[in-house]
Amino acid sequence: QTIKQLNQISINEELPIGTIITLLNDKIPNLDQSLEYDLVKPFSSELDLFSIDHIRHTLNIKKRIDFEQICLNININHCLISISIAVSNYDTIIVYTLPIHIKNIDDNSIKFFVNRTIIEIEENDEYWFNKTYKLPHAYDADGDIITYSLYLHNWNKPDGLFELDNKNLLLKPLKKFDREKQNLYLLRLIAENKYQRDISIDIIIIIKDINDNSPQCEHNKTIFSINNINSISIFKLNITDLDENNNSKLEYNLI
Repeated sequence: QTIKQLNQISINEELPIGTIITLLNDKIPNLDQSLEYDLVKPFSSELDLFSIDHIRHTLNIKKRIDFEQICLNININHCLISISIAVSNYDTIIVYTLPIHIKNIDDNSIKFFVNRTIIEIEENDEYWFNKTYKLPHAYDADGDIITYSLYLHNWNKPDGLFELDNKNLLLKPLKKFDREKQNLYLLRLIAENKYQRDISIDIIIIIKDINDNSPQCEHNKTIFSINNINSISIFKLNITDLDENNNSKLEYNLI
């Protein structure tokens, strides 16, 4: 028995079953003069992907070839499957090894594992320039490189507000925020691969309140006039605090 190596061929994943991937007469010399020839059964049924048409002397696809399923445990950048073809003559058996490179195609959509992300940023943070916020990663089963971009919800760039660290996928504020001026920012994070397939998710920025506002009275000075001390008088003051929740609760005391 002699073993000989044939030149590598390349095929795309997901070709239709029955597709001819090579003419064996072009690969194996004097094949039509041999007594018989056939594929050597692979050690794993998962790799039993090909068949031979002995009438046309062709190697055909027998089962679905899914790069992501078959090549998961192989080098993702170069998925190589070797098949063996035994050729029998009168006094010899020659086994030809044919390496088949399975090429990945862009047959999977990019996915985020979350529908949206909520980030809370404290208002008037004096150390805003040191803060970053982690953004969710997208996933592409094809293993393509993904790049990211950031927009406001109206598709404008968030210039002067936020910037995106594309390498580390971090959101960086470009200023300190005042909740009383704007308490919510809606962003879109776009993930895109080299085939220009993309997907977006919402990034909701909530500006958290701190107790940074003093109560404000409608008038700096208010005078109440009591004409009859024997009657019940009701006086009203319009005092507001721009903070929210517990930070805006007011207590009144007469001195």
